[in-house]
Amino acid sequence: MKKTSLFTAISLLTGLIFISCDDSTTSVVEEFDPKRYDIYFGSFGGLCGYSDSMSITMNLDLDYTLKEFCSGTDFQTKEPITQEEYLILINSLPISSFQKLNYNSCDRCVDGLDTFLHITGSEDFSHRIVYGSEDDLSSISDFIEHLNDIRESLKPE
Repeated sequence: MKKTSLFTAISLLTGLIFISCDDSTTSVVEEFDPKRYDIYFGSFGGLCGYSDSMSITMNLDLDYTLKEFCSGTDFQTKEPITQEEYLILINSLPISSFQKLNYNSCDRCVDGLDTFLHITGSEDFSHRIVYGSEDDLSSISDFIEHLNDIRESLKPE
């Protein structure tokens, strides 16, 4: 009788172990995205040019300002960016390639246009470049294209 009871107890415990280790159990997994950055992007030009700036924060705030000096345009907008838009943008950012860029152009010094890109993030990350038309941005071109698309969608008509 003791052997039967012991065998039954061991069988039940073994069965419980297999049930508790079953892969079909569902668990709640928190979404974790280690890539969290604030992005500051804009351009400024020389004589009769324009200045614009856009910030996109990890809190999903999007601010855009445009000033055209010769036309007198002074435009500002503030709106949220969707989590999906933010993730598409951030996932197109090759951060190690961006860190390797060290541009500090001054095309505006001869009536041209300079663009700045400053990215800050968690773990004290911060990098800034100022680039002109002759600088090679091929390593981050998809990211720059996404930023330009967002900026163009915000400009007044």
